[in-house]
Amino acid sequence: MQFTEDSKTKIKLTGMRARKKSLEIRDYDILDKKNLEDEEGNKIFVLHTMLSELKPKEYKDMKSGPKSMLPKGFLYYAGGHLHKTIPEQLREESNIYTISNDSELNKKVIYPGSIYPTNFLELEQFQYGGFCIVSGGMTDGDLHVKYIPLKIKEIVSLFFDAKNKSAVN
Repeated sequence: MQFTEDSKTKIKLTGMRARKKSLEIRDYDILDKKNLEDEEGNKIFVLHTMLSELKPKEYKDMKSGPKSMLPKGFLYYAGGHLHKTIPEQLREESNIYTISNDSELNKKVIYPGSIYPTNFLELEQFQYGGFCIVSGGMTDGDLHVKYIPLKIKEIVSLFFDAKNKSAVN
């Protein structure tokens, strides 16, 4: 696995591609983690895999892998696949999440969620999607993560009491 280095920031980016039905989880078994960990510089790892330790209860049936499958020593881990924002407090207005250089690995994994809800349950639960901007880390070692909501359409949930009702009345 190779790194792509940004010429301006010198940040190195690498990661694991997504595969249908989470088949990429098996690819971590053959990943040369030592080579990735030994690479000098500021590094970001991109993944499209749910980590078991961070899996929300409502996603209990989603395939996942342990955080131990990830290489260590990265500034943060840019997660995908999960449509829910983790950590959830990122969605709170004006909240900035800080990742310290000495943070535990699972506190360095950010799942921004999808950019737009993909079904009615997500529309009701989340109402909008978004993405994250990560800044800092070049001098003080702390990264600052800000969630940017994409409120494309206003969502209004309507609830109707259909008890004791039938198609006729």
